[in-house]
Amino acid sequence: MQSFSFFSAFALFQDNKTMVRKDNSKRMHHPLVSSDMIFLKLNEEWQISILPVTLAEFGEFIRNGKYFNQDHWNGFCSTDNGDAVLRRIGYGLRSSKEAVGNINWFEADAYCRCMGGRLPWLAEQDSLRANLMTSSRKGIRQTPRGKILSREWCGEWYNRNSGRSNVRASETPPTRVIVGEPHHAVPDYTAPNLGFRLVRPV
Repeated sequence: MQSFSFFSAFALFQDNKTMVRKDNSKRMHHPLVSSDMIFLKLNEEWQISILPVTLAEFGEFIRNGKYFNQDHWNGFCSTDNGDAVLRRIGYGLRSSKEAVGNINWFEADAYCRCMGGRLPWLAEQDSLRANLMTSSRKGIRQTPRGKILSREWCGEWYNRNSGRSNVRASETPPTRVIVGEPHHAVPDYTAPNLGFRLVRPV
């Protein structure tokens, strides 16, 4: 998979002011969302975070106890204690601005639900990358924030016979879609280079 660099909100504002919400007061008013989480408007309903969720953002989700609220979990809730999860993701050992890795699908989904959003569909990830590629071709200065992930979770089940979102899984056991290679994995799979983004209502 070709890797992409991600850009500062300032750079994207200069390139296409209609695609990114410039009014920072309209960001999500939620104590877990950092002040620099910037979103790209996908359509009239949804927007996607330009950068992956960071170690600091997911670490705060654990530290304030929201991680253990079963209302945020989709048919599964981690039995790990907070310290064990923080150690797994490398909290305190790497820059807090790096993208969080070693996150399974259930954890990524729980974080997004807690934020009032969801994981992105593969088509939404493709739309984001197309916009960033366009910005790159126009010569916008690239300003990556920490480690760039090579793989990210998507919301839908993997089905080799369909390109539609949220179809029934074709694999046994069922797997979820991943941006990157391999293109799918069982939901409890983790890897250091596997993270996620947040999609939320406009």
